[in-house]
Amino acid sequence: MPGSRVSFLQTDLRGIALVQVPLITAALDVGSAAQRDAAKIVFEDGEVPADASRFPLHPAILPLADLVNGTIVLEGLMERSVSLTVRAPDRAPITIPAALRSIGDEMGYVLRCGLYLTFSAARRKDKEFVHEFDYGIAVKNVEALSKVPDEVEFLKALRDGAQIMSGDRSGVPIDHWGYLRYLGPDLERFEKSMAHVSLPIDELRLADVVAIPFMIGTGILAAFMDGYGIDQICPGFIFEEPLNGAEPDETHWRPCSFEVPIVMNLGKSGLIVWSSGAGSVYVAHGVICGFRPERQVKWWFEKRDSRFSEIDAPQLWLYKDWPGVPLGGTGKQAATYRGGELPFAGTLTYRFDGSEPDERVE
Repeated sequence: MPGSRVSFLQTDLRGIALVQVPLITAALDVGSAAQRDAAKIVFEDGEVPADASRFPLHPAILPLADLVNGTIVLEGLMERSVSLTVRAPDRAPITIPAALRSIGDEMGYVLRCGLYLTFSAARRKDKEFVHEFDYGIAVKNVEALSKVPDEVEFLKALRDGAQIMSGDRSGVPIDHWGYLRYLGPDLERFEKSMAHVSLPIDELRLADVVAIPFMIGTGILAAFMDGYGIDQICPGFIFEEPLNGAEPDETHWRPCSFEVPIVMNLGKSGLIVWSSGAGSVYVAHGVICGFRPERQVKWWFEKRDSRFSEIDAPQLWLYKDWPGVPLGGTGKQAATYRGGELPFAGTLTYRFDGSEPDERVE
């Protein structure tokens, strides 16, 4: 165990073997089967794996107990400090302090915001030996983004073409960490969206910001701000139940004007994004059962002091007795609001004869 020291203390009554290791996790014998679970405990929870049946002591340590006929005491750091630099195209290099932790055959850089970047020793894969890279975002014992502005700038530089390095080591392309290259643009979109609607970000953690429902919400806001319309955000749809098993018929679409809300939660606040314009409704047996927006005329938003209680990802609310329509491809079923009725809804205006309605928008 490179860098380790052993000291013995023996009295007439007892003996102690003091084992000092550079990093305390080096004293554990982590097999490949337990590596993933051990890595989560070390890099994400910031703790030493304590289950002796799964993470036993290193074989070199156990015989020491026989030499002193007593107790083994372990001493070592959980982590050590290093500097981490990111170089991204058209940006000045950004260097921040980071913690370096290790467990088994993996090492990882850990930031105060919860992001950790890991890399393994050479592992056999088929006929080759490869280094494996991974990343994750912790939720325990982390700082809110507002408390680590230096790390926020570091994170925003994580994008295509970036390289990450520690000390004087050569840079590692960000592509090695897969989807991490999207984090920088995602964070910039988050900041832009939250500033536009004047919502506080003081208590938000990185794990909050990158949660799928939150990212869908800030992505929708950013799309509206960039000039995209609801027609590029919300696909057309038809509720099948009123069709009574019949195939949809294109002649059942009728021109309409609309003023509809997209409802979402951002942090501790609720947000309603209204969109108005022209589109079509699907009419079956005299009942509207489908909608597709085609042209947006304007959009605006309303803020709520508290979150909407029964939604996860952003939803389009059309009628009070309809379920909300999830946006953003979360794959979740639409669920009616508590009591089966939405607290407010949009407006769809159409004519049965198929003629263009008078638009109710500016």
